[in-house]
Amino acid sequence: MALAMSDFQSSREEFAALLIGGEDGFEKFQKRFLSTNGSDAEKKVAVDQALKDILHSMVVNDSDTSAFQEITTVATEAVTLELCSASTPFVLLSDIFDGITLDKCAEMFCYVEDRVDTWKSAQFHSAGKNYLLRMCNDLLRRLSKSQNTLFCGRIQLFLARLFPLSEKSGLNLMSQFNLDNYTYFISEGDSGLLSKRQQNENEEVSDAINMEMEDGEADETPNTVTIDYNLYRKFWSLQDYFRRPTQCYDKNPWKKFMDYAGDVLSCFKSYKLDEMKGKKRIEDAQHRAHTHAVFAKYLTSEKLLDLQLSDSNFRRYVLVQFLILFQYLQAQVRFKSSTQVLSEEASTWMKTTLDTVYELLTETPPDGARFTSSIRHILSREENWNSWKNDGCPSYVREREEPTVPKPTRATKRSMGEDLAAGGKTVKMGSIEITRLWNLSRDNMSACRNTQASVPGLEEFFEEAIEQADPEAAVEDAYKLINNENWSWKALRLLSRQSPHFFSPHNQAGKKVGEYLETVITKLHPGERDKTASGSASASPRKFTGQAENSDDKFEKTETCDDDDDEEIQDTQKKSVVTDSNVVSTNQLEQLAVALGKQWKCLAAKMEFPEDDIQYWESCSKDVTQQAMTMLKLWKENAGDKAAPGELIIYLNKAGLNTTAELIFDPQ
Repeated sequence: MALAMSDFQSSREEFAALLIGGEDGFEKFQKRFLSTNGSDAEKKVAVDQALKDILHSMVVNDSDTSAFQEITTVATEAVTLELCSASTPFVLLSDIFDGITLDKCAEMFCYVEDRVDTWKSAQFHSAGKNYLLRMCNDLLRRLSKSQNTLFCGRIQLFLARLFPLSEKSGLNLMSQFNLDNYTYFISEGDSGLLSKRQQNENEEVSDAINMEMEDGEADETPNTVTIDYNLYRKFWSLQDYFRRPTQCYDKNPWKKFMDYAGDVLSCFKSYKLDEMKGKKRIEDAQHRAHTHAVFAKYLTSEKLLDLQLSDSNFRRYVLVQFLILFQYLQAQVRFKSSTQVLSEEASTWMKTTLDTVYELLTETPPDGARFTSSIRHILSREENWNSWKNDGCPSYVREREEPTVPKPTRATKRSMGEDLAAGGKTVKMGSIEITRLWNLSRDNMSACRNTQASVPGLEEFFEEAIEQADPEAAVEDAYKLINNENWSWKALRLLSRQSPHFFSPHNQAGKKVGEYLETVITKLHPGERDKTASGSASASPRKFTGQAENSDDKFEKTETCDDDDDEEIQDTQKKSVVTDSNVVSTNQLEQLAVALGKQWKCLAAKMEFPEDDIQYWESCSKDVTQQAMTMLKLWKENAGDKAAPGELIIYLNKAGLNTTAELIFDPQ
């Protein structure tokens, strides 16, 4: 049920009243939220508006920061319980900082800093990061960089903690410089460049330092360096090169820089700082630091320069600026143009000056050597950041590597060629001649690609056999080619290749190979029919057309067997129930696996399965029937079309399991 306008108004006011009531009120608010009619989205809108109404009354009444923190905490808990929108706490924070003074902003920002882990969580980060970034930028625009330096620094550190290191919005990808950071100083005969406020600050600090000198430091050795306007101008003119280093690649500005830098460094060399005085000034500076007197800009009054040159901290600031500038001029920056390269003379001068700067830093008390070592380390790390920016600021977050689970090892099926290569085994093919041919080469596929072998035609191959079939040749049967096993095997292969009717289906019993080849010879040479028949009246004459037209000498016939039904069939063929052309069925394999039992290992050995395969099957299952079935399935897969019952019977007989073979394949 959708909330009507009146219901929305009443729910909003009721929610606001309950949220102000403390912890008990929040529990009542949660129960009231669940019992209110309407969708969750509509009720969340009412809660959002109720929180904004509460905040508005707080800002109007000028409440203290604790009240603002409390209402933000309530909104955060409501988001966690999915009672309001995820962006509501950040909208409230933005409104709070827009409606209170800077002093209260500093106090309220402590609350925001302490909950940075909450803002970074998955529930709040995506919804509030843009609100927080906009809020911080609005604060930075309101703050003064010279008067609110600490607060500006806290905001920058908070953003660095909130966003990842590779966040593009927080990186100076184009290596741009802050050209607005200009240092104003008094030109000769003109004090108009300095504002009235800056002049007053310079004069107040100068008078205060002079009073301290009169009270406690009158006995110190006076400064031996003559501070004139020329040195004053050169000293503060260097700040323009520090804020915009790219002008050093131009010829005329570089000459001025070398002149100014040489005079300033000579001044530092001629006026050495005392160790005890340096320690005393450091202690005084630390004491003054407790009053939070921090200046983001230098005081550039001409009256203060002699005192600034006597300050070890001030001298370190200037010398470190030289080091930063020299590092940029030598570094390989991605966005430098091809013309921004120092000449060989400029590089030599910079190298000499760099040694001088490090020497002056080491001599500056207190702990000059330790301070110099720290600066060297920081600058070396800066080179790594420069390389990171040149690479496009890749993310430092490493992707989690999924743990790799080792797969169970299983013996892979090996081919016959691999068996030959492994142990030099001789693969028996059932015939002496075929076994010899098979084992001529270990790589059977390459042997089959022998281009030197040529397939003869039918008439060419059967020419000698036709001559021997002539009775006048008087060739004894034992010497005829049709009784040669090697020749007969080749003849059958040739007929299978050159006759599409060689494999014609039929329901007649097969002939002996010799008798079948005699029939083929008769059909190939019809003129010899009467001679080879030699009075055989039962041989019904059949017209043979010879070679078909445009058939490329391919032998064509309609049948591979004669129609004689009285021909004698071998006893072994009579006993066989299933021919070798039939593949053994899964049911037969299951029956055989049950009948084998523990004797399946003997059968596996005769099938020439390796020992490691047998051990693997044993480890996979404790059931011997399952072990035998796994072995038989793999044999059937390897044998393919040759996985006939006859082949399996041969292996069973070799293993001495004749009874098992008769039980499965010849149950009669």
